Amino acid sequence: MTPLPLWEAAAKEMQEYQFVAPAELQPAWAIPAKIAINVAVAGRFETNSATGSGAAMSLEDYVDEASKVIEAGACGVHIDFTWVTDKKGRRLDRDLPPVEAYGAVLTPLRARFGHDFVANLNVLNGASFDVCVSPARAGLAEVAPCAPGHPDAFMIPAVTALEESG
Repeated sequence: MTPLPLWEAAAKEMQEYQFVAPAELQPAWAIPAKIAINVAVAGRFETNSATGSGAAMSLEDYVDEASKVIEAGACGVHIDFTWVTDKKGRRLDRDLPPVEAYGAVLTPLRARFGHDFVANLNVLNGASFDVCVSPARAGLAEVAPCAPGHPDAFMIPAVTALEESG
């Protein structure tokens, strides 16, 4: 069976689909004295006052914002292009191949910071399952989160593919 991309898998189980799981699913735990902070770099929640739509964020903006959180002490950067539009009007999550979009951000970050941060990449976007996981398979992701509530038809093969990619 061919694994489904996230949004196709979600459409198939939309009646039961939940992105947020109830708090009871995660039992309380002892919080350690030291924690690792990963910061998500995403402009999708901003609103362009002129158009009322998502703010146009360029790849250069991503590099600038990711640099700021690394410089502020975050050990990891979660880069999620979902619904972000660049200054040329391209949706980064659908108009550029994920490997190209992430590579455009990670290449200058690696040049500046080396491996002093963890690259945490969203692998949810793509017209096919293979496109979704292509950043991990290309060696760009050191971490690729899978959120609770994503459909099993996507998440189980994604976790397997991520583990196989190291």
